Parts: sequence; structure tokens; C-alpha cells
Amino acid sequence: SWLEFRRVLFRSSDFSITPKISYMHLTLSDEKEEIGKTHLILPEIAFRYKNHILKADYMGVDIRYNNFFLGNDLKVDTDWYRIAYLYNYLNANIGIGYNDYRIKGSILGFTSQDSAKFPTLEVHFKNTENQLQVEYGGFYGKNDSDVKNAYEYYLSLGYKVFNNDNLIVNAGYKNRTIESDEGEKIEYKGPILGISSTF
Repeated sequence: SWLEFRRVLFRSSDFSITPKISYMHLTLSDEKEEIGKTHLILPEIAFRYKNHILKADYMGVDIRYNNFFLGNDLKVDTDWYRIAYLYNYLNANIGIGYNDYRIKGSILGFTSQDSAKFPTLEVHFKNTENQLQVEYGGFYGKNDSDVKNAYEYYLSLGYKVFNNDNLIVNAGYKNRTIESDEGEKIEYKGPILGISSTF
């Protein structure tokens, strides 16, 4: 019957949802100087069915800084949306991602904005022993029009709070960088502290 088919298809061992929320003390810099520091909340969610994983995350930055050469306060807003398909093999999740990057800057009432869409090759690793968990990996991408390089690397150490639960707290470091064909580079980096659970 249809109900029996659904029970088999969505057995708890085959299907899971993992939401994660992280706090990041971010340093934003370009190829010449540090733009500024701020605090971010980074949401992400992953849906797993057997060895197939669909994962999405978002990084939004709104920061003001004083440019010494121009003598003015500038404002930079960036939004980075990412969705990825990953395949789990042993302790590795390997796949491809789709990125939508948007940036807007303003000074003296004048505003400029740009956006880019590009694919990424994703490799993520997870090693677990008892209540400890180590996650590391990243991605690399580019496109033919305006993104010369885009990459991320990270390392985090997690601790399973309860013996029979999937509630995990973790701490680590993340760097996410994007470079345009004109040589302009923006780097997002800093320590992270997060919590996740699997249902």
C-alpha cells in the first residue's frame, strides 16, 4: 500500500534533516586593506536521503568602514547564497554547488552593485570518535565571465552533548574568498561557534 511504501522510503535510518546555526566573528578585507569587523549568524540546513545530501547556507554581511584615502565612510552589503548536492562516501561528502553572490557599496549617496553566479566543486570530511567530531573541507569555483576564483576552507571541532543524541556544539575557523577577473578580492574570515542537531 501507499502508506507502507512511505514507511519504507522514509525510514529514520535513511532520511534525516540537520539544521545548523553558527556565530562568526568576521573580518572582511579586500586585496589592499582590512575593511572592518562584524558579527554574523550563519544559517544552514542539510537534507539527507541514504547517501544523497542537499545542503543550503547563507552568508549576509552589512558593514561600514572609513576609507583613509577618500576620507569618507563607505558601506558594503554582500549576500552569498549557496546550495549544493553532495554524495556521501565513507567519511567524505563530495559534490557540486550553485552560488549566487551579490554585492552593493555606497558612498556619498552614490550606490553601485554587482552580482555573480558560479558553480563550485565541494569536498567535505567528517571524522567521529566517541563524543568528538572533526569537520574540515571546502569548495572551489569560478565562471567564464566575472569570477576568477572563489573558494572556502574550514576546520571545526565538535562535541556531542548527550550520549544518545545528535546535539553537537562546535568551534573552528572559516575562510571564504571571492576574486573577480579584474583582480578585486574580498575575503571573509574568522572564528566560528555553532550548534547543530539531526532529526
